Parts: sequence; structure tokens; C-alpha cells
Amino acid sequence: MKGIIGIGNAITDIMTVLPDEKLLSTINFPKGSMQLVDEKTIKKIEELTQHFPKTLKSGGSVANTMYGIASFNFPTAYIGKIGHDEIGQFYKSDMEQQGVKCYFSMSELNSGKAIAMITPDSERTFATYLGAASELKPEEINHSWLDSYAIMHIEGYLIFNRDLVLKVAEMAKAKKTAGS
Repeated sequence: MKGIIGIGNAITDIMTVLPDEKLLSTINFPKGSMQLVDEKTIKKIEELTQHFPKTLKSGGSVANTMYGIASFNFPTAYIGKIGHDEIGQFYKSDMEQQGVKCYFSMSELNSGKAIAMITPDSERTFATYLGAASELKPEEINHSWLDSYAIMHIEGYLIFNRDLVLKVAEMAKAKKTAGS
């Protein structure tokens, strides 16, 4: 049975439970928002949240889809880019433990992460650092990765990387892989 392969931003979600909304005011993030941040800002937020309860989970919209489909024992794979760090190793391990075959390029940048700050009313406010995920290049994609898959799922957030999206779409078309 041929499965589905996805490509997207490999972002580890760090679900962080806040005792109140004070931290959001301190970092000047509107409650419920998603802010793209640089490495300096994500490190500052990590320091400010280091004592709060956290859970980690591999994330990114296509990765979440592949993770969910794999839970039904359907063949799935994922293409992304991670760094040579603990977050990247966690990401790879979490996806593989779910049964998702992973094809990762490696970066010297730190792996992408999204700190989801959860207030007592369950509202989530995100600080997202793309890091290594934003560096995936068309030449890093191997044609053979698509061989066992009938469907290619391309993350909408990759549209900023037009060359990558076009190359993957062309590869899928050449292999007669359906797109989504």
C-alpha cells in the first residue's frame, strides 16, 4: 500500500503553562497571538519560562497531519530540516516513535520551536522561531524519497520558499503522486 508524504516546517511545540498573564505583558505579546521571533528573543522567552511546567511535541501543520495519519497505521513520511541540537533529536525521535518515516536535512542553525504560552483560561500565545526549518532548500530533496508514496502534502506555510514548493510539486508530478 502506497502512503502519504508531507513536507513542511519542522517546529517543536513547547507547551508552557503560565500561572497568569504577567509574562505576556512583560514580553509585550498580545494574548492569543502568534509572533515570529529571532533566536535572541526565543532564548529570552525560554529563560523567562524555564520554571513553568512544559510538554514537548513535534509540530508544524503538515507534521501534525502526518503524525495523526500514522496513528491509523497508514504509511506516512515527512520531509523537513532540523539542527544538530537536542530539540532536533527530540523532534526526529517523536515522529519516528509515532511511525512516521523521516527525511531530514541538517542545519547549523538551531531547530525550529514554538513556545506556546498557555494562560489559566486556556488561551495560547505563541513565540515561534523557525530556525533550521526555514533553511530547507530544493537541492536537499532526494527524488527517491517520493517512491513509496501516492500522495504529496505540501505545507501552505512553505509558500514563501517558492523554489522549494515548485521543485517538490514537479517531483511529485513526475512520479504521478497526487498533491494536496
